[in-house]
Amino acid sequence: MVDKIKRCDVCIIGSGPAGLCALSAVREPYTMDSMSYTQVSNANAMMLRRSSARSVVGPTRHRVCVVDPNEKWLDEWSDNFKRLGIEFLRSPAIAHPDHFDMRSLLAYAVLSGREDELIESGCAEIRKLHGLGQTQVGLWKLPSTSLFKDFCLYLADQLPHDYVRGYAIDLDRDEGGDYVVKLADGTEVLSTSVILALGPTGRVVIPEQISQVPKAQLISWKCMTNELKPNHADVLVVGGGLTAVQAAQYVLRQGKRVCLSSRRQLVERHFDIDTCWFDKRSTNLRISEFYHRSEAERLTALKEARGGGSVPPIYMKDLRKWEEN
Repeated sequence: MVDKIKRCDVCIIGSGPAGLCALSAVREPYTMDSMSYTQVSNANAMMLRRSSARSVVGPTRHRVCVVDPNEKWLDEWSDNFKRLGIEFLRSPAIAHPDHFDMRSLLAYAVLSGREDELIESGCAEIRKLHGLGQTQVGLWKLPSTSLFKDFCLYLADQLPHDYVRGYAIDLDRDEGGDYVVKLADGTEVLSTSVILALGPTGRVVIPEQISQVPKAQLISWKCMTNELKPNHADVLVVGGGLTAVQAAQYVLRQGKRVCLSSRRQLVERHFDIDTCWFDKRSTNLRISEFYHRSEAERLTALKEARGGGSVPPIYMKDLRKWEEN
């Protein structure tokens, strides 16, 4: 017997940055980034007229519910950043969950008097980006972890939604075609659409070469703060991406000796994806082409676009200093 039933039009599973971006995309009636000043003015006037007539324009009329086991937005994200001692994001100020306005994080920093929490990333030196105005106004600077989190909480507060705390354990469809999201406490969320914003999922992959190491000595980076013991003087960090480097830095700060092992040489670049994906002059075409592909082709395209893990120059510089010492 079902204890509780909740109905909505859109159910978003996950309250991290991806879930917030999905909420923004569902809630915002249009995006200012792809419209002229005149189009934005006309859209605002139309919304005002329809609002006064007691009707609501576009996607804003959807009932949206967000499901996550954490108490509030970005809790797990914050915990992960705290575990690794990450003070600044890898992503620039142009990359944030507000689907409505690419400048909103920068504007939030300025209005809050927190411009000093934006540091230079070095992206302005990339020749490909010189033709974009984004490099001149600070959109390629890196926000601090606290600035990004506060901005996200502010954004979430502006977007109407119901926050349901609980574990989603099953997803099914009823006879009417609606999705049924089943939670661990017996609650069922009935929704016309479901958006999965879960981040990395699945079990930890342990390389065969170290599979025989005692479990007490195999530590996931998420458990380092509790399971890394004082007698663990020498630590092997396995991985070739940014998380592996951040884990190595954390262990080094604990006074341990570290060996960072990767299947290939570390790839040094600002982002996992090419900077062309940040160029508004071409991204709409790329996105359109992506959605016209089959699911199998999309997966291949995603892997090709990402091209494996990489490490930003700012982290490689720090890593080289540790090597020298």
